[in-house]
Amino acid sequence: MNEHVRLIASELHSYEADFYAWTQEQAEALRAGRLELADLENIAEEIESLGSSQRDAVISQFARATAHLLKIQFSTDEYPRRGWRVTVTDARNQIGLKFESPSLRSKSRELFEKAWSQAVRLAEAGLIDEEAALVRLVAASPFFTVEQVLDPDFFPD
Repeated sequence: MNEHVRLIASELHSYEADFYAWTQEQAEALRAGRLELADLENIAEEIESLGSSQRDAVISQFARATAHLLKIQFSTDEYPRRGWRVTVTDARNQIGLKFESPSLRSKSRELFEKAWSQAVRLAEAGLIDEEAALVRLVAASPFFTVEQVLDPDFFPD
């Protein structure tokens, strides 16, 4: 038994008291094959949480990209359009990174649908001073498809 695993056995940190130390100890116990030292229930919860975080990040980026596409579509203000296009491109890049996971990519339509209402609220907040744009936005929902939001060449006219 290496010295670090011996330390784990004698001074385990609790999940609640020192999360970082707990993660390091749990990783070391697993690498050493010492399952009796592993906090399996909390490890399982953390693994599930990582998957949920990935899913939530995709939803957030879908909402971000879609909100800015909506602002490009409905705003009459010419000044912020370049910044909105940059934001859409960045959000698409972030989605692309998360979509390296085939199982997340297969849920793209579902995740996009969950992001839609968030996107509309974000766009409405950004268009608050443009009453006509808000009216057109509300009347048009839903406006974009998941394929359009993911298409790196798609931007509304």
